[in-house]
Amino acid sequence: MVNGGRLWRRLSDLAEIGKQESGGVTRLSFTEEERAAKDLVASYMEVAGLAVREDTAGNLFGRREGKDPDAPAVLVGSHVDSVYDGGNFDGPLGVLAGIEVAQTMQEGSIETDHPVEVVAFTDEEGARFSFGMIGSRALAGTLSPEELKHEDANGISIADAMRDYGLDPERTEEAARPPNSLAAYVELHIEQGRVLENEGLSAGVVTGIAAPVWRRLVFTGETGHAGTTLMAMRHDALAAAAEVMAVIEDETSATGSSVGTVGQLGVEPGGINIIPGRVGISVDLRDIDEGTRDRLEDRILTRARALREARRGLRDGGLAEDGPRLLLGDGKGCCAGGEREARSKTLRSSERSRARRDATRRVVPRGHDLHPLQRRHKPQPRRVEHRGRLCGRG
Repeated sequence: MVNGGRLWRRLSDLAEIGKQESGGVTRLSFTEEERAAKDLVASYMEVAGLAVREDTAGNLFGRREGKDPDAPAVLVGSHVDSVYDGGNFDGPLGVLAGIEVAQTMQEGSIETDHPVEVVAFTDEEGARFSFGMIGSRALAGTLSPEELKHEDANGISIADAMRDYGLDPERTEEAARPPNSLAAYVELHIEQGRVLENEGLSAGVVTGIAAPVWRRLVFTGETGHAGTTLMAMRHDALAAAAEVMAVIEDETSATGSSVGTVGQLGVEPGGINIIPGRVGISVDLRDIDEGTRDRLEDRILTRARALREARRGLRDGGLAEDGPRLLLGDGKGCCAGGEREARSKTLRSSERSRARRDATRRVVPRGHDLHPLQRRHKPQPRRVEHRGRLCGRG
């Protein structure tokens, strides 16, 4: 029987790292918050009797050998990075529950045929660079050097962030696992859509993964004075964008299985009394069936182009499909100005909260005088202090 109280305490302690004044959590990839979170998780892995290592992409692993050490491993886990002001359980539950199961097996002297590895993947969310799944891409051998050029709101590329973190971006290909090295992947995750909650059910089994595609659309109209430009004379980029957002709602609702979201909106020049001349929006489309998703994308883009031509009188090329079609993200982000500034403020706020937190938490590798972000090429015994008390005791 797993120790639910121990799991809850660990979830609560981890939630203190990157905690915001709003009560949410911000732990962006390749930051000190994420490093502190991984150090704490690593201490739990060690207490559970797991052999701890970190690969060249920053993925953290804790391994428990099976009866046959050469058998392919069962991989269990998730991630510890977060979106901006995220929740306490999205990601950490999968990682810490995996550790709890491994520790319970260790305490009960339970042997398994296959090795079991608990993993905390690097940058699952994609919140910092608008390009997610860095760690799992690397593990699958699909992360390219070109993709490491994606930048965050402050112009820092993934490659540069990895270097600051103590990783070598030139070695990410070494994180790829041979196809026959893994037998299965299991992840416990909270429900995010409230279907089970509404039905009064406690658990469900995932039968499919909604494949996402991200696009960025930029509308170019003409700025004008809000008080003197007649409605019939306007070329309002934001009004055009709003109509396309309604199209996204209409088309995704019609399939019965798809979802579509506009999560980012950038308006230029952004004055309260100025007609918007340039607007960028992000588009996130998902469906379990990729063919349905792709047809949905085509219909939305077709209707968006027709609106540009028939309704809004935007400039030639007034609707641009800016940047590549990405299956997970766009490193540039869709929005200039306000959105990038908002993210910069979030990063600065994160730096201030980190300074306050340093007074109550230290991460000290025993026997090593290392910078907290310096990568450990070999697992080292560690003592992790968190909010004034020793963690990892259970």
